[in-house]
Amino acid sequence: MTMDMLEDKSGERDYALERLIMLSDGVFAIAITLLALELRPPEGWDHSLRSLGLLMWRQGLAFLLSFVVIAGFWIAHRKMFGRFRSADMGLTVLNLFMLCVITLVPVVNNMAFEGGPGGGGFTLYWAIFCLLGIANAGIWIYSAFVKPSLFRSPPPKQARRLILVTMLIMPVSMPLLGLVVAGAQVWVLAPVIALVLAARIFRSRLKQSIEPEWRS
Repeated sequence: MTMDMLEDKSGERDYALERLIMLSDGVFAIAITLLALELRPPEGWDHSLRSLGLLMWRQGLAFLLSFVVIAGFWIAHRKMFGRFRSADMGLTVLNLFMLCVITLVPVVNNMAFEGGPGGGGFTLYWAIFCLLGIANAGIWIYSAFVKPSLFRSPPPKQARRLILVTMLIMPVSMPLLGLVVAGAQVWVLAPVIALVLAARIFRSRLKQSIEPEWRS
């Protein structure tokens, strides 16, 4: 995103919004970098690829999953903030809270997979992702429902609901998925699947009644 995109029709630029975006990009980049720095050669490695895979598959899986989640939230963040024309204190505080949660992902990354699915670290890992989804949805609720004047073009009601439903899928489904991974019965997946299907149906119906720019 270039800073020229943040100029409104009058040619004025909101430097508070610019600095908030630059801070956010920096935190996302540092979080991803810290994930990679945690990948170190394991003890007992005999320098063969097979041994490396056996000793580091948990770390590798944790890195890939966390990288995908952080990257996904960065893409969503970039898209959302590209629609804003200004930032107030409420938006700033909510965004800082989300960035605080982002910085915790590298901390719990290795803790989760070293202890295995039944460990407390794994529960904390899923809780962080759930909290991250709630924080992201909180930014949207505040900007779209409380302060729509922050947008360059305020979203219509249908778009506000559509995007909110999409954002809430992750924080609602994460605890249930965590139970399955931790050894709970597979039937726990049923409400997750039902939730995703219901959200997709609701989303497809709403998409038909809103402008193309708000459909994706």
